[in-house]
Amino acid sequence: MRARVAILEDDVALREDILVPQLGAVGFDVEGFGASAELYRRMEVVAFELLVLDLRLENESGLDVARRLHAISPIAIVVLTGRGTRAEQVEGLSESVDAWLAKPVEVDVLVATMQSLLRRL
Repeated sequence: MRARVAILEDDVALREDILVPQLGAVGFDVEGFGASAELYRRMEVVAFELLVLDLRLENESGLDVARRLHAISPIAIVVLTGRGTRAEQVEGLSESVDAWLAKPVEVDVLVATMQSLLRRL
């Protein structure tokens, strides 16, 4: 069975032109979202195993999203950010995030990180 992956990234080009198709091409069942509200609505009917999460979102902090989901779901969370601070990284990894990768990231590194987390679920 293919792992169900959600991507919450407000950069449309990164999400729709790179992440969704490339992760789909390696075997993940991927859905992309531009806002946390869209993701929350979809999670009412779909159980995602893993979330690739941008830290800087327009309406809600990625760390707030991670905290919320960590409290209600066993979903694995990979933060993908270009602007996170060391304090945010430590806070996220200590509280609710499973992996933290810096943008730009090579897709093969992202895939290997995702596969590693999924093996442990």
